[in-house]
Amino acid sequence: MQPDGYSDGRSRGRDFFLTWSGYGVAELGFRVTALALPLMAVLRFNATPSQVGLVNGLRWVPSLAMTLWAGAWIDRGRRRPVLVWASLAYALTLGFTSFLAARAWLRMEHLYAVSFFTGAFSMLFQLANVAHLPSLVGQEHLVEANSRMMAGYSAAEVAGPALAGAMVQYLPTTFVTGLNAVVFLFPAWGFSNIAQPEQPPPPAAGQRLAGREIAEGLRLVLDDWFLRPTSAFAFLYNVFCPMMETTVVLYATRTLGMSAGSFGAVVSVGSLGWLVGSLAAVRIEGRLGTGRAILYSMLLHTVGILAIPAVVPRGFAPFALAAAYFALEAGAAVANVLLMSVRQAVVPAHLLGRVSSWVRLVSGCAYSLGSPVAGCLGQVVGFRPTLVIAALGVLASCSPLWVSPVRDWRRS
Repeated sequence: MQPDGYSDGRSRGRDFFLTWSGYGVAELGFRVTALALPLMAVLRFNATPSQVGLVNGLRWVPSLAMTLWAGAWIDRGRRRPVLVWASLAYALTLGFTSFLAARAWLRMEHLYAVSFFTGAFSMLFQLANVAHLPSLVGQEHLVEANSRMMAGYSAAEVAGPALAGAMVQYLPTTFVTGLNAVVFLFPAWGFSNIAQPEQPPPPAAGQRLAGREIAEGLRLVLDDWFLRPTSAFAFLYNVFCPMMETTVVLYATRTLGMSAGSFGAVVSVGSLGWLVGSLAAVRIEGRLGTGRAILYSMLLHTVGILAIPAVVPRGFAPFALAAAYFALEAGAAVANVLLMSVRQAVVPAHLLGRVSSWVRLVSGCAYSLGSPVAGCLGQVVGFRPTLVIAALGVLASCSPLWVSPVRDWRRS
């Protein structure tokens, strides 16, 4: 029997709409924060590359310190209340930042703290959302549901950077963080108003030691034919991806001479590639098979990163940078939809929180390493060589997938 929130394979139900829209609006807020913080650091505090790398990296530190406990905790109870309270906590953090800015007390150290705490609350939100979706739509509709969820995410990818760039350029910091805080009241309301009852976990799940529950998730990650190579890929990828994310802000603003608003607009236009990729993922998987669709999409992603350092400070630079972003976002979207859908299908529902927390821990460890390294490389070898290193590293990160059964696997 199908869940009420998803009928005939289409997102027609009110519950799925609230889930989709709440997730999309929250991701919009996450995207605004992710770009606004480094832009504020560069343009208002004249941050060095190392400081920008620290701002980017600190949002992943909670994934190192708390994600395993968070995954076990999420698997012990209903996931929907976690989505509500994480949204409210995120709003409170940004609201307090707005207060500091209004009092002229905001400093660079506060941006570090904001990055850390918003990273913690976004971690809880995203872990709970991954574990919550299969219970709402059913496993038979996961690829289509994730494709639609990623389409919502792509809307945030398009709107978020432009919004963040314009806000940082034209609004006081008080309004940048204050308006973003208000955004998170919507997902809190939406998830609290889903009508379909959420089934509680088995009673025994709340009586076990957290250490044993965490170890159970790790055993599945290490033993499963799909989770083991994809987790290795996630680690390697997230060492090199933040090199691109950290360096491109500096490259665009200092080498290409773009303003915050112009750079945000370029990223938004390029992020239309995420919309195209997320909507095309099902068709691409049908043509190429799941494994090869993931690998070829990552190749497109790498080409997009390699194209960024080829952009020179001339009149057409914004258009060339937008095209590079389009390619890298389209490739990432296809891979993300397929990897997420298969993980949700192969992992038992009561283990999804723990498995997702292990994957996030692996990614967070790598990301926290890659961001500071990117800052150091940017200072030592320059922005262009750092971007080339990032692209080649992303390509090499696909090797665990290429040598595993994932490469030739096709979903039945």
